[in-house]
Amino acid sequence: KDLTFNTDHSLLQGDILFNLHPETGWQDFTNKVSWDMNVKLGSELSGYDLSYFVTQWDNYKPFKLSGKMEGPLNNFTLNHFLLGNQNVHIQTDKMSFTNLLKGNFNIETQKLNADFTYINLKAMMPTFISEKMKNFADDFGRLKYNGTASVTPEKVYIQKADLVTGIGQAQIQNFSLTDYSTDTPKYQGRAQLQNFNTSVITKSNAVGLISGDFTLKGQSFDVNKMIIETNSNIHRIEIMGKPYQNATLIGTLNHRKYNGLVNINDPNLQGSVNGLIDFSTPRLSADVKADFKRLNLGYLTGSKQSQIITGSVDGKIAMTNLNDLMVDANLSNVNIYANNEKIEIPNGHIKSHVA
Repeated sequence: KDLTFNTDHSLLQGDILFNLHPETGWQDFTNKVSWDMNVKLGSELSGYDLSYFVTQWDNYKPFKLSGKMEGPLNNFTLNHFLLGNQNVHIQTDKMSFTNLLKGNFNIETQKLNADFTYINLKAMMPTFISEKMKNFADDFGRLKYNGTASVTPEKVYIQKADLVTGIGQAQIQNFSLTDYSTDTPKYQGRAQLQNFNTSVITKSNAVGLISGDFTLKGQSFDVNKMIIETNSNIHRIEIMGKPYQNATLIGTLNHRKYNGLVNINDPNLQGSVNGLIDFSTPRLSADVKADFKRLNLGYLTGSKQSQIITGSVDGKIAMTNLNDLMVDANLSNVNIYANNEKIEIPNGHIKSHVA
């Protein structure tokens, strides 16, 4: 009662009771000695002292903690618990830990609040945990998380959560992450994205901020290996620096190449595009069939005058911007409206190149 535990590395204040097993006493400490501990605000525990009890704990950096812990080290529950340091803040009303030190651990909570960067979170963990975390969220900047969490060595599952990151916001539902300690993690679920900067992930400026409802199934967070199947409704998307609204995606992103259908209903672009779009180099290229109800070239070029195109285009295009646009395509029922004139192309072929 009213314990003060002060070492060269740690300061714990509060109440602690060890309930010993009637037959083994202090033996098999991690499995049979049950903790009943209430730690006060201001307490700090060093990994150096923790390693006496958890021999695999090889990170000696101190961290602040407060709250209540009940149960042995291999099967305990945290209540109203705060954990972290100057860079990491984690809070939960209740979180259970099972088999934490046996390798087949299970961590569960219905309410987790966290504020950290993924790099700082890994730096706080011992090797046997951090080596399984890899680097999939290193580029996400500061993460603020509020939701459920279930973690095992094989799977992370999120039933529902709100996430604010340095590259955008997301509401997550029924999201699962498997094989996360391998070079090819797999994931699937639903997310509502708000102003999410896709260029940080794709390493391409062809597509920028994006907002919408996404259903995803994929593997790898390395953009050069990433494969994602999607059926999504996009509220807003930036393409080549221009914002567009109301689009749907049904297709697969495979190694920075999208193959599938895009439907869009924007005041400056209405129609559908089906085929392969390659984001793998700074020069965007595509081999597609496009049916345009309305394409305003004036919007793309920044001209104050509308230059409207309708009709079908089937072929290849490539460009880093409109100044070096190359086209090799068949035209069908194309109409061009500009300067109060109309040009009709029932059938034709266009081929251009940069001199």
